[in-house]
Amino acid sequence: MASGDFFGDINNPVPLLQVGAKSGDAGQVELVDFVVGNSGPAPGAKLIEWNLASDAANPSGMWEVHARVGGFQGSEMLVEQCLKVVGSSNIDTKCIGANMMMHVTPQATGLYMENTWLWAADHDIEDSTNTQITIFSGRGLYIESTVGTFWLYGTAAEHNHLYNYQFANTKNIFVSMFQTETPYYQPIPDALEPFPITESINDPDFSASCSGVEGNCAEAWGLRIIDSSDMFIYGAGHYSFFNNYDTSKF
Repeated sequence: MASGDFFGDINNPVPLLQVGAKSGDAGQVELVDFVVGNSGPAPGAKLIEWNLASDAANPSGMWEVHARVGGFQGSEMLVEQCLKVVGSSNIDTKCIGANMMMHVTPQATGLYMENTWLWAADHDIEDSTNTQITIFSGRGLYIESTVGTFWLYGTAAEHNHLYNYQFANTKNIFVSMFQTETPYYQPIPDALEPFPITESINDPDFSASCSGVEGNCAEAWGLRIIDSSDMFIYGAGHYSFFNNYDTSKF
């Protein structure tokens, strides 16, 4: 669990779980059946950083590995701390739980992912009525491997502030049955704050792309693909259930 000042700088994210010391390190790893998350505010936490380069014929794998931000016992982001406030644009800093959930770096390759769930809490799972809360997590899964070769089976990324999935300058990606949900609070607050836009990791610049656009524009992407090739997607659900916690506006 990411906790404390080490993970406190929103402008300088650092990894909680780092697979491979640097991008392109060779080897094979199998991760099975565990959860990474936060305890208290961690605006500078990158929960998983995947640097490993594995042979495509003998790839690495993740099974039942989940990232969970807020909403569970020990996260210190429950009803008591982060109860939703409908219509408020205030961003409570004690409810910023992660900067990015998972980052696959430029020289990483050869990763099979199955049943990987990246979840920023929309409700308190310890509460008997699943009361909704407002938690902020900047980014979901970002793959920027220039080498490519990844398989994603039954994965989901939900309620991240800027995007849930982003693929940039990559290739050879197979995705089957993946799912996203927008942050339930957006567009109040919208995606312009609090996470700084970082060009080096291809963040969406909503202030530029939404310039002159009427209505709600600066909201999280479900899936964003940039300058990538040979991507095969079989079965995708990208859901926008709420507009500032209201379903009647759709």
